[in-house]
Amino acid sequence: MNGTKRVAKWEHLQKLYNVNSSIPDAKMLPRLTDNHVVPEKIYKIKVRYATQVFSQRVSAIMNFLACNIIEPSAIDTAIILLFCDKLFDSMNGSFSKVIEGKIYRTAVTKNSRHHELWSDKKGIKSILSRHLNQDPIENLFGAVRSLGCENPSSSSFISAYKTLLLNNLISSQSPGANCEDFTENTLVSYQNFFMSNQKPPTPVTREHELITAREYKANKMMSLKYPVTEFRVLIHNIMVYISGVLPSKCHFPEIGMILLKEIMTNYDLTILHCSNHDELFTIKIAKSIIKLLINHWCTNVNRVLHGKRSITKEESDPIKKLAHEWYTKHSKKKIIHGKYNQV
Repeated sequence: MNGTKRVAKWEHLQKLYNVNSSIPDAKMLPRLTDNHVVPEKIYKIKVRYATQVFSQRVSAIMNFLACNIIEPSAIDTAIILLFCDKLFDSMNGSFSKVIEGKIYRTAVTKNSRHHELWSDKKGIKSILSRHLNQDPIENLFGAVRSLGCENPSSSSFISAYKTLLLNNLISSQSPGANCEDFTENTLVSYQNFFMSNQKPPTPVTREHELITAREYKANKMMSLKYPVTEFRVLIHNIMVYISGVLPSKCHFPEIGMILLKEIMTNYDLTILHCSNHDELFTIKIAKSIIKLLINHWCTNVNRVLHGKRSITKEESDPIKKLAHEWYTKHSKKKIIHGKYNQV
């Protein structure tokens, strides 16, 4: 690449996944599972698994950990992953302006950055390259079928489309479809008409090294969020507390309200208070944090139950241990014992 010979190795990705899996709670790469990394478990025809591996996030985290934790040669693998991410973005543009720092995931124009990745073609004024596929049609009809219209007539299709347009409560993607969630404005809900103003980012400090490593280098503007120290410490303490008590209380009715009362009692949440909103705003933020962490924990347990994520020997969560024992006992597939599948 650019006259330099580079060697990418799959074992670098396996080492990164091993480091990421050893983190008990908030992982650096939460989307990666055994189905992404372990060769025997990789889905062969699922494009989204490939795009989640060959992504800017995986590249940034690998580059960040290469010298001290993985190995220096992993930088080459990180560069290849980033190149693949840019190449995919350049053929997946669905907006005319930059969204979330993805400068190549935009319309192709005469002066756009796409020409740095692939050869210049004359006569092209603008193109939304993501539209050159059948995913939008598949997702639209998948949403219509989810409303009970298996073989819709013209009148039932119009009725189903109106329902989706008004409330958008049904997933826009066909179950098991080999395509991304569709994020265009065809199935827009009215809540998308409201936009919120964003404040300038917090001054960057050494506490934000990991976030800085994940920034889109080609974009001069900061596109990620940089929390203040007080907020980071509060969230960290709440995460540690919830991860410690959740295994023993997950079967309680109204577990969310129980955790909310305990957090409101044990932690000072004044940092979440906003003078422009009522007192319930702090409670709403706390509920959102609890809901997010409970969902994260349940997702990990379900992944262990389905064999999509293995547990390490140092795992202390009794529920995850039981889930792994159940999967080992009931799985019809042969369990592969190895470095990334510890029992």
